[in-house]
Amino acid sequence: LIVQANLAAATLLGVPRGALLTQPLTRFIASDDQDTYYCQRKELVQTGRSPARDLRMLNGAGRPFWAQLAISRALDDSGAPELRIVLTDASERKRAEAEMQESQEIESTPEPMAVHRGGRLVYVNPAAVTLLGAGSAEALVGKPIIDLLSPEQRDSHLARLVDIRAGATTAPMAEVQLLRQDG
Repeated sequence: LIVQANLAAATLLGVPRGALLTQPLTRFIASDDQDTYYCQRKELVQTGRSPARDLRMLNGAGRPFWAQLAISRALDDSGAPELRIVLTDASERKRAEAEMQESQEIESTPEPMAVHRGGRLVYVNPAAVTLLGAGSAEALVGKPIIDLLSPEQRDSHLARLVDIRAGATTAPMAEVQLLRQDG
């Protein structure tokens, strides 16, 4: 049970400090991460230490967020053992890690991928650089995407771009013939 909580913990959990007292911490831990929390506590009791771990938690309104839990053992004022837990909001770090992972997956995929905005390439992965016969991604970024299409396909692709600019969020899949940069 929670016997003390500072303002930072109350803010993170979205519950007034007084309302946290006598609540089990597990009330705020997502069900899928309950076992992780219990293993962390068990490791602390058995070894005297336990590394901080990231857990999915739920605030007072039931909204999920990531938190890092660092647990230590201490003695209370009467000499009885207690656990002290430091909660740190890890949501932003977890989001950044997920973005980094996705970026690394895109970079390492064998499938060519390109992103364009306003008809100009803004990103190409290494597989696209190879497919298009360019020396580097920099040689392609900024180029009009229309320049990569065979001349006979340019008009139909321009119509697709017009549809997208008119508000269509996606365009139907189409097979296109691309021109390599190296001839």
